[in-house]
Amino acid sequence: LVPAHARRVLDAFLATTETAEDVGLDVSAPEANAYESHSGGIIDMLEKLKDKFEDERSELEKEESNAKHAHEMLSQDLTNSISTSKEDRHDKAQEKAKTAQREADAKGDLQDTVSSRDSDQEYLDDLNAECKSKSDDFEARQTLRAQEIEAIEKAIEIISSGAVSGAADKHLPSLAQVSLIQLR
Repeated sequence: LVPAHARRVLDAFLATTETAEDVGLDVSAPEANAYESHSGGIIDMLEKLKDKFEDERSELEKEESNAKHAHEMLSQDLTNSISTSKEDRHDKAQEKAKTAQREADAKGDLQDTVSSRDSDQEYLDDLNAECKSKSDDFEARQTLRAQEIEAIEKAIEIISSGAVSGAADKHLPSLAQVSLIQLR
């Protein structure tokens, strides 16, 4: 029932064990302080392991505390960064809305200005055409007046000349009629 390897180990153990008399386990009581502990090396080793484990645990707790602190700092930084980013995004959205409103206002003003300019240009063109027409009419009348003045001056010169003076008495019958006026 017992495996071969386990049987060999048990046989070796039983062969090395001493009898009760060899070990001092006979019926009489042992002497006081006669027992010498063989476990002193094991206890020292266990105490060293305990100290080593306590030091490691202390070091790991310190590292964990530092890591926890670093994580809390990182978490706080990220939270601050998120809130700052949200504020920046909100501010930029407001600025974008204001810019869009200014752009819409400017486009409206531009359309009004272009419309006003176009109507002013049309009025100016009409006014220039009217001024040109009046100027041309004035020039034509000035030329006509100058010709009329020249013709009148020529007529006065002809009438004032000796060849024509006195011809009216000679050629026109005299209208010497007497008129009576009754006064009451």
